[in-house]
Amino acid sequence: MAKSRSGRSKKRRFTGNRYTIRATINENDETSELNSTESASAKMLEQGIQGLELIEDSVSGLCSHMNLKCKNCSFFKGFPTTEKMKGSCLINSSIVLGLRIIGKGFSAGKKLCAFLGLPFLSKLAFRNQERKLLKATERVAQENINAALSEIKGSNSFTKCGISIDGTWQRRGYSSLNGCVSAISVDTGKILDIEVMPQYCHICAKGNSQSSKHVCSNYKGSAGNMEVVGAYRIFERSNVRNVQYNEYYGDGDSEGYESVKNFYEINTVTKLECIGHVQKRVGGRLRQLKKRRKVWEGKIN
Repeated sequence: MAKSRSGRSKKRRFTGNRYTIRATINENDETSELNSTESASAKMLEQGIQGLELIEDSVSGLCSHMNLKCKNCSFFKGFPTTEKMKGSCLINSSIVLGLRIIGKGFSAGKKLCAFLGLPFLSKLAFRNQERKLLKATERVAQENINAALSEIKGSNSFTKCGISIDGTWQRRGYSSLNGCVSAISVDTGKILDIEVMPQYCHICAKGNSQSSKHVCSNYKGSAGNMEVVGAYRIFERSNVRNVQYNEYYGDGDSEGYESVKNFYEINTVTKLECIGHVQKRVGGRLRQLKKRRKVWEGKIN
């Protein structure tokens, strides 16, 4: 016979111990202490910020010079908003360099900063930055050209090598006033020499009516003849640099080869055709032929 269940209720199981209340009290004390510390720090920080005064002292283009001054003591600290190098703010040099890389100048930069609500350099400051960047660019370019030439020559004092000569112009067609001719090593693919040929310069034109020592216009003639003259000048400098260009890679319509093929001696410079230009010309002629004539069953009639 089953036992009858007693009427006494079952005891609850206690999961804590005698230290629970004490630990809870300690945790509450630590939390309250932390909250009081944070509130005190916030009050001190707020009082410190209220005691500091940030003043914009001067503006130079996109860079500002700020002064931090304490009202409660003699603390005073001045600092620019961007890093400086040799007295110039890097952000001003960077925006001028960026504009020149994309082919833009002072007017484009002024419009951009006006749209963004930012200050911009004055025209004089912009030109000064351009001159500094020009000197640095010319120095780095010359160092790279000398390094490329040393790589070709190796330990030899004199060497022969093949070059690819091609010209580029500021504008397409034969109306460009500025052009550049470059000589690229066939072996390394690095630039060995360049010839910049400006036909017109605003500063040079202004110097004709005013006393100016600025002279950069070094060519007079048609834009199509720039590549011929530039190639000849590059070959002239090869004697000074102890190198002889014995192979001339150029496009089929290049007239520069005719001006330099007998530069050292008769027929000492070999003309090599660029396969890319041959492919382009042959492909262009075939496409024109296909347009002019109808095609039936794969045959041209």
